[in-house]
Parts: sequence; structure tokens; C-alpha cells
Amino acid sequence: MRNPRPKHLKGFSLLEVLLSVAVLTIGILPVLLSATKAFNASLRSRDTVAASELAQEGIELLKNVKDNNVLAGNRSLTAWLPTSSAPWSASNCRIDVTSSALSTPATKISCGQSSFDLAESGGHYIHTGTSGRFKRRIYLSYSSGTQQEQVTCVSAVYWGSYSNTANAADIRANCRAGNGCVYAESTLTPWGP
Repeated sequence: MRNPRPKHLKGFSLLEVLLSVAVLTIGILPVLLSATKAFNASLRSRDTVAASELAQEGIELLKNVKDNNVLAGNRSLTAWLPTSSAPWSASNCRIDVTSSALSTPATKISCGQSSFDLAESGGHYIHTGTSGRFKRRIYLSYSSGTQQEQVTCVSAVYWGSYSNTANAADIRANCRAGNGCVYAESTLTPWGP
């Protein structure tokens, strides 16, 4: 009996197909892993940049409160601080663009808080009490020596599972972008003599 198939038609064997699929898979897998790592790095970078801007915003808002008090005639730093006796420090403070301390001179900064979540609202991150991607905590330390009074401000923004936020010293020692935390620090002094 003759084979009805012409001899000039040839195909691939199952073994050849499996071998080519295996080679293709081995070649594509590193590319996919690299793309995944690049995507994850991009997300981490996005969070770090946003958190850095929010930390700096916390400092800028505090400077704005100080400057508004100076313009209203309140040269002393204690006009907007939670207490006027020195030295003291506060670890549970917060401020955002909706804070009444920004618009009403001599309004005290909000301290003693338990919610530090920032949620995006109207193009700004504000403290709404609802869970957000970032948390911002403000640390204030007031002192008045023989030279002049001053307030050291630390604005820490953290995300993910970072939780070492007991005080400003913990932030300075442990807050790193690699573990989900960034901070900005500034020392405020009164205007003028």
C-alpha cells in the first residue's frame, strides 16, 4: 500500500515544537522579570517623591503659620504653638492646607492627634480621618535660651508598614525611603530683633 502523502510536505515533530517553546520561554522569562522589577521600582519611586513633597509641604505650612502670625503682630513663636513654656516637645501634631492655623493668626497648631492619614481631596492631601496611602506626623520642639527662642520642626511622611514614629529622634535614626519613610526638618526662629 502506498502512502497517500506526498514526500515534499514535511512538518515539525512534537519534540521539535516542545524544544522551541522551551527555548523561547527561557529567553522571554528574564525580560519579563526585568520589566516587573522596573515597574515595582517605578511605584516605589513615585511614592518616595510624593512623600518627600508632602514632608516638605508640612515644613512650608509651619513656616506659613509663623509668617502669618508675624504679619498679624504676633512676633513670638508661642502665639501658634500648643504651649508657651519652654522647653517642651510635641510628637502628635498635624497640619494641612485646610488648617485654621493658616488663616487665623494665633490659632494653635493641632497636637495630641491620633489620626495622621492623608487622603487626596480636591487636588490636595488633607487629614480627613479616612485611610490614605500616606501619613504625616509633625514633631515640634520649642526652646528659648539666652539668645532667642526657636522651634525645631520635623515633618515625617510614612507609608506601607512603617511604624517607628514615637519621637523625632526615632524619625532621624530610622526614617529612610527604603523602609517607607521620609522627613524634612527645619528650625524656625522669630523675625526681627
